[in-house]
Amino acid sequence: MKIRMLLFVVLFFCAPFAGYAEILPVGERLLYKITWLGISVATADMWAKEKIQLNGREVYHIVVRVDTNRFLSKIFPMHQELQSWIDAETLESVQFERKLAGLVKRHEIMTFDGKTKKGYFESY
Repeated sequence: MKIRMLLFVVLFFCAPFAGYAEILPVGERLLYKITWLGISVATADMWAKEKIQLNGREVYHIVVRVDTNRFLSKIFPMHQELQSWIDAETLESVQFERKLAGLVKRHEIMTFDGKTKKGYFESY
């Protein structure tokens, strides 16, 4: 649930700031401690990795890594990496990628086309 909330913050809370110059300073890091019933179970590390060109658009590359702690990893190991590419001017999502490792392995990519209002999903 907390991972979904973190993802919601990354993808949607930036929208009201469209038009501001450097709203996502490259290199800025946010560290989170994830708890369940008051017990620490994982950590999340989120940062603006770089500002690059993707498909002819200037985008921010945001990375989030979530790892279970040593104790929980013995029972339920999980490593999740979320990457989001956000248009630097409009802050629209351009592409989203999720890699999940542990007991369940997944690699998903969602590409958004703002002109046609369509998204394209791949899963491996």
